[in-house]
Formats: sequence, structure tokens, C-alpha cells
Amino acid sequence: MQVHSFLDSDTETYTHVLADTEQKLCAVVDPVLNFDAKSGRTNTSSVDEVIEFVRKQDLALKYIIETHAHADHLSAAIHVKESLGGQLVIGQHITEVQKNL
Repeated sequence: MQVHSFLDSDTETYTHVLADTEQKLCAVVDPVLNFDAKSGRTNTSSVDEVIEFVRKQDLALKYIIETHAHADHLSAAIHVKESLGGQLVIGQHITEVQKNL
């Protein structure tokens, strides 16, 4: 198992790729969606680097893992799923947190 980390410098948040190079499978952990507070716009520049890495390594994405409710960044999980496939997984009690948002 290999771990590759990608830093989003705006939020100082890491997105990780957990790669099983023998089986050519991977998981993406906590993908960051860029957000410009001044314009109110989002973009996918940070996570696009991750997507490109997965493709260049010829890995099949099995899971997109959200480890917790993020106060430090927006999630790019949907963009990753649309780009690479994979199953989105989150903690069992995240719906309780979402009710309070």
C-alpha cells in the first residue's frame, strides 16, 4: 500500500490517495473543492491534480472516503465520482451533523 498526499495550500488541507499498486486499486480521502470567498465561486484545480495522478498511475478508484464533516474545506467528492467512478463512503453519523447545518 502506498500513500500519496496532495496539499491544497489555500486551506492547508491534504487529499490522500491510498494505492494498492499490485491490484491497481485506490481510494481518495477527503478531496478538496477550491472555493474563492471573494467571488463565491468554486473550482476543481486542486482535486484535478489528484484525478490526473490516479489516471497516470492507471489505478481504478474503489472508494472516495470522507473522514469527517469538513469545516476547513468543501468536498470535491462528487467531481471525483463523476471523473473516476468509485463509491462515496462517509461515517455512519454524518447525517446527524448535516441536520444541524
